[in-house]
Amino acid sequence: MLSRKWIFAISTVVIEIVALPYLLAFLWLLNKTKQFKGLMDAWFKQVTTEPVGTYFHVLSDSTLLKTFLLLQLIVAAFLLQTLWRPEKKVLNQRNRRLREGVGGPEAAGDGQHGTSRWQSEEELDASTTVWYADDPPKETGLVIGMKYVTVRGRKRMKVWQITRDGHNLIIGATRSGKSRRMVMPTIWSIAKKGESMILSDPKGELYARSHKYLRELGYEVVMLDFRNPKRGNYWNLMDPIRRAIEEEDYARASEAAWDVAHTIVHQKQHSGDPIWANGQESIIAALMLLVATEAPKQEQKHLASVYTILSEMGETIQFADGSEMNPLLEYLKSLPMGHIARTTLATARVSPEKMRASFLGGATVDLRLFADPAIARMTSKQDHDLAGPGKRKTAVFMIIPDEKSTRHVLATLYVSQTYEALVQLANEHHGRLPVRVHYLLDEFGNLPPITDFGTKITVSAGRGILFNLIVQDLGQIKKKYKDEDTTIIGNCQTWIYLLTRDMDTAKKLSEMTGKYTVATQSQSANVQTKDISTGYSSGLTSRPLLMPDEILRFPENQALVLQARQFPAITPLPDLSHWPADQDLELAEDHVVKPLSSDPVDVWLPGQQQEEPEEIVEYGELVKPKKKSIFDDEDEEE
Repeated sequence: MLSRKWIFAISTVVIEIVALPYLLAFLWLLNKTKQFKGLMDAWFKQVTTEPVGTYFHVLSDSTLLKTFLLLQLIVAAFLLQTLWRPEKKVLNQRNRRLREGVGGPEAAGDGQHGTSRWQSEEELDASTTVWYADDPPKETGLVIGMKYVTVRGRKRMKVWQITRDGHNLIIGATRSGKSRRMVMPTIWSIAKKGESMILSDPKGELYARSHKYLRELGYEVVMLDFRNPKRGNYWNLMDPIRRAIEEEDYARASEAAWDVAHTIVHQKQHSGDPIWANGQESIIAALMLLVATEAPKQEQKHLASVYTILSEMGETIQFADGSEMNPLLEYLKSLPMGHIARTTLATARVSPEKMRASFLGGATVDLRLFADPAIARMTSKQDHDLAGPGKRKTAVFMIIPDEKSTRHVLATLYVSQTYEALVQLANEHHGRLPVRVHYLLDEFGNLPPITDFGTKITVSAGRGILFNLIVQDLGQIKKKYKDEDTTIIGNCQTWIYLLTRDMDTAKKLSEMTGKYTVATQSQSANVQTKDISTGYSSGLTSRPLLMPDEILRFPENQALVLQARQFPAITPLPDLSHWPADQDLELAEDHVVKPLSSDPVDVWLPGQQQEEPEEIVEYGELVKPKKKSIFDDEDEEE
């Protein structure tokens, strides 16, 4: 297939050979008539009545023939320049840039050094889901762009979304506007379709602005406030273990206990021999299974009881004769053979005495979060269904304090437990959830690693569980997930870039935009005593669509979209103030959350006599004697 430059050259040759003699007929007629008057009419009559004769009359004139041949040489020189030196023409064209200093020149050549290019709007429409916001959405997902267009004389808001079953990676540094430009419009879009979402909310602004709107649309709204645990919803981390024990599914109970223990122990990276981390996991998992099976009351089955047992019974006692005894290990050893708590403790139990003491001390440190009375109270009950988002439209907000990193592990544990509950629900519905669930995890790179997340993200999309991971740079994922980082990043089919200050991330994004062919030119001069010579050379080379430094200077209110199997795209992504969602997601006047109960947490300690509450009728209420525990802080002020 001929290229455009060859088509142009051939067309030029044909036109000038055919048409040029008729133009020269002016000179032939002027030489014949010796006057200008009526020359145009005479020329038109001559050409139309005798086209062939006129053509040959011109070429038979020796002077006109020389003129014709001279013009042929000029045209040939022009065509040679066009065919063999296209770079000069290309470099003189207007550069296609995103803004001054960002983006390269026009493409040149025939793709010898790369064929990447930007998607056209029509191609972007075909590779994403276009939603005109004044119509109900047929599909929903992550918002990646928006602009106002005129359709049939009417101004409409055009929104681009990623709605297919897949995972997305959003790269946005602090102050990149990811919440107002992407997350809030996505909440608004998903809510209109009625799919579920589980969100990390570092500032609490997502909940404050959207909970009223979501409730008006019939959503069940759950808020877990890890910054201020005295308000919001309850969440008992041991509830999945307790339920599995009640259903006599001890394998599932053991797996759930080990998952919680692993996440708690590995909230910070461990170096050295893994036996130390494994021993701590063994103790924590065993104590959770002990509380789940042996605590006499349901309200005692929580991690506050686990911490109480560990802190009260974990200290080794030394006798006068020099012998030692650890009450906790002795109690677990006294359990029947085959008891799930006893078998789970095996890793720690068979270790040397000094090593066991280190395990106990490390486990106590790992569980110190549950010594906080507010956290103990918040995690003492369960008031919502972890699988609820897969059954009905639900929005869960996890408010994560950036100033208290020790509480970040709670968000990681909640993601893990809801994922397991949703997988179990999907298995009960032929492998897919009745309602799709979107995880929108802001500050994903600052959360402790989710256990086996590389495996989870590989298989979850087909079940209707979609992850949107928001990080500041790629280094956060590499640091947290080490060997799994390639799997996690590779399973994100769409990347959306807003801003970064990390050069390694910028280099990776530059590589992913691909390379295209551009023209180069150089000039040289050679000055000698009697002569001056100059030279000019040109060629072709490759260039990324965006260089790393241009990635760092990426324009505000735009997004770089990298989809699998597609050319890169640039989309407009304005602030929330340009969306109708700004009015729908207004800050509710009643956004103050109802506080949790201030009742003391009921904990269980093996061997402690359990007091039965006295029924005392006092002003028509049932009064219970106060439990004595380290969590009785009802008068404490935060």
